[in-house]
Amino acid sequence: MNSKDRILQAAEDMFYQKGYPLTTIRDIAAKAKMNSAVINYHFGSKENLYLTILKKMEKALNSVCIKSDIPENDLFVKNFIKNSFTEVCLQHKVFHLYLKEQSQFSTEASEKLVRKFQDKHLKHFSSLVRLQSHNEIPNKKIELQYHSIFGMVKELFRSHKIKLHKEREDKNAQDIEEVISYIDQNYLTKGFLLFFQLNPN
Repeated sequence: MNSKDRILQAAEDMFYQKGYPLTTIRDIAAKAKMNSAVINYHFGSKENLYLTILKKMEKALNSVCIKSDIPENDLFVKNFIKNSFTEVCLQHKVFHLYLKEQSQFSTEASEKLVRKFQDKHLKHFSSLVRLQSHNEIPNKKIELQYHSIFGMVKELFRSHKIKLHKEREDKNAQDIEEVISYIDQNYLTKGFLLFFQLNPN
């Protein structure tokens, strides 16, 4: 792992543990076991480093948009939701930062960044629903269902009810596979189709 990657990994861990306001460049340098000057050389400031980490979520969600455009039994929306959830789990520390930003933005730049890729994610979801439903679903219904599905995922993360590691001892936490199964059963099959009044065939 090169010095830049070490910095990013250390910064992600520290921002996740302490949040943006309480994390200092010295904290990150100590975690990465390198001089603060090296961090400033690569990123210039704590804010630039933080924005670089937040962009990992944007990159992950962009990849979801690309994957969901590939036809697979016409399950565009289902693939989009499952792929989104998978990426969120893979980037769970960054996603926690993303959730904190939604509650209270750290900087003007982070607010702009988070709003940008949140809007893009919603727009892509909407376009896929319209495609699958042949433009029969009102935008207001689409947006309501989007916030219902992804709001549930956010709440599970906020309450730490998703088991991300096998060594986790919380018996009340749910495995990722269990959550995906729940979403599949309640939103992506019967419940989802009834809400949108789509023909399952």
